[in-house]
Amino acid sequence: MLMAVDDDVSALMNKLSEMGQLDNTIVVMTSDHGYWHGEYDLSAERRLTYEEGLRIPLFVRYPKTILAGTRLGHMVLSLDLASTLLDFGGIRHGQELHGMSP
Repeated sequence: MLMAVDDDVSALMNKLSEMGQLDNTIVVMTSDHGYWHGEYDLSAERRLTYEEGLRIPLFVRYPKTILAGTRLGHMVLSLDLASTLLDFGGIRHGQELHGMSP
């Protein structure tokens, strides 16, 4: 499955490059927590404070604003994504969003 995702992301990035839009496109890649596989003798529950349940990958590519290799030193929450992407797009949003844009 991961190889298929890798192939699809590669095809998308190549197409954006062919169209001359790669550097004008915000690319966001993230994931969910996946499943427990018997760690700590637990079921599929993910509300517990083990490392595997707390952190998920988040990668953002947008060369106009984010330098390659940039790593944030603070935690972000998935609910911050909407506010951040709206800010990138220059779209004003109200208090109905709970997330924060850096």
